[in-house]
Amino acid sequence: MIAKDGTLVPNLVKGQMWKLENGFIQICHHGKRLVEYKTLSKPEQKRVWSSLIRPDELVDYLKKKNAQLLN
Repeated sequence: MIAKDGTLVPNLVKGQMWKLENGFIQICHHGKRLVEYKTLSKPEQKRVWSSLIRPDELVDYLKKKNAQLLN
């Protein structure tokens, strides 16, 4: 996947866990136009709300927050 600034970013895949400065983002489902993700404070957290966003917006957000792919 290529971000808006032209740099290469790993594809978003179901089950991925991304480490942010103050939490985690887990990818739940990836469709053509939307990605469902959960925002977690701890990686083992279970009951959280899920959100929907366009894939390119999520990639830009992860790049802006310097997220690291854990798995």
